[in-house]
Amino acid sequence: MMRSLIVSCVVLLALSLAVAPALAQEEAKEPTFEEQFTAQLEEWLPGMGAEKIPERGGPQQALQNLVFSLGGPGHEEELKIVCAVVATKLGPETAQPARIWLLRVLEFNGGPECVEAVAKCLDDRDAQVREAARRCLANNPAPEANQKLLDTLGKARDGRAKAALANALGYRADAKSVSALAGLLGDRDEAVVAAAANALGKIADDAATRALAGAVKKVPDKLKAPVADAYLRCADKLLSENKRNEAKAIYQQMAGADMPKATRLAAMQGMLKVTGGK
Repeated sequence: MMRSLIVSCVVLLALSLAVAPALAQEEAKEPTFEEQFTAQLEEWLPGMGAEKIPERGGPQQALQNLVFSLGGPGHEEELKIVCAVVATKLGPETAQPARIWLLRVLEFNGGPECVEAVAKCLDDRDAQVREAARRCLANNPAPEANQKLLDTLGKARDGRAKAALANALGYRADAKSVSALAGLLGDRDEAVVAAAANALGKIADDAATRALAGAVKKVPDKLKAPVADAYLRCADKLLSENKRNEAKAIYQQMAGADMPKATRLAAMQGMLKVTGGK
């Protein structure tokens, strides 16, 4: 009897030892897409930031190919995960060439999930990283991206930085930027004034039109051309909205003798459109 019991226990123990690995394997979770991509990106990063440019091509292209493969319908969540993970690698611990490439990837694919991380790069010590971050936020469709650019513009003191941020805001053409851009029309830096005027001309709503109407009368002669050009774009938009009288008033003003020749010619073309060529 005792011998039979011992045999039974040995059999049970052997079975448990044989079954345990299989059960453990079943219980072990498959790595998530996020975990797999994070591990893969860690492998790519050293090559992406390699000192020798030819060595960067392989891993950079591999990431680009992956993102491209997720660009079609049905992969929105995976692409969002990829962008969120990429955004975690934008810090100074990542080599500069890799950071710029990551920002380029986010420039064409990023959304709200990466705005905060990209915005931190606007204050980076490296000028190329700052520029890549500005382009990235300029293309990001999330409203938060526009606000981050405005926040950075409010702190900017360098003329080149102001002009670059104004151009980014103009590219976005968000009406919420008008107040900040209008405030730059009186800046001492001519490049800043020109960039702000250009941005307002792209937005061309009522507030932007009013801001340009005031500025075109005050700016020095050397800035009349860029400001007037932006103002004429507001007139073009009014005309496209069938607001002919408002557009005509601007064209007539810009056709005045005190305006640059190119401005007068453009205004005359506008007048022809208003009158139907008569």
